[in-house]
Amino acid sequence: MRRLGIEIGRSHYTTRSRRAQLLNAHGVDLLVDVGANRGQYVRAVRSAGYSGRVISFEPAADPYDGLVSACAADETWSCRRFAIGAAPGFADLQVSTNDYFNSILPTSQVTISNDARAEAIGTERVEVRTLDELLHAEQGERLAIKADVQGFESEVIAGANNTLKRSTVVELELSPAEIYAGQQLMIPMLQTMQDNGFVLALVENALMEESTGGALQFNGIFVRRGPSRLA
Repeated sequence: MRRLGIEIGRSHYTTRSRRAQLLNAHGVDLLVDVGANRGQYVRAVRSAGYSGRVISFEPAADPYDGLVSACAADETWSCRRFAIGAAPGFADLQVSTNDYFNSILPTSQVTISNDARAEAIGTERVEVRTLDELLHAEQGERLAIKADVQGFESEVIAGANNTLKRSTVVELELSPAEIYAGQQLMIPMLQTMQDNGFVLALVENALMEESTGGALQFNGIFVRRGPSRLA
């Protein structure tokens, strides 16, 4: 099987399974999906066993249409068309051939060299809101935040002071070097999360450098530090 590029292992040890285990173990009652694209992340955690309520945010028009369709069959999953940042306003979203790479920040040459589909081919004016503004009236005492926003993660966190206090799990993209110009890099982001009372619990390789096999980006899953809140 390995000669065919296939490796089989126990699903219990996969990142997908362990992510859902963390959500359930920390009593998450609302998953906040920031940078939802077409809903791939939520479908993955659903298939792995998370059944709680979800709110997804996606600013770009084309992916948002797909997200609306994905939500339609799930009564505990809703979506809204906003970018999430540190302050309300408007921004120009850089739209790429592969909309996975859409970002408010300019894409670095390192990223484009690794995948030409990351290069921006246009812009789209989008509305920016903060998590604190959008979620203050939402029920939920143990939130999970997932932010897949292509270098804009620090802005999401900066606008979520009150939301973080209600959160037990946070998942962010972590970059050792600039994937997007001006983004906060991995080490400062780790410090930011520590300052907010979180510890890194699980890491997943994300964007791979095709020429070397090294990771250009990781998904870092953080949990609230200290005694369990499940007692």
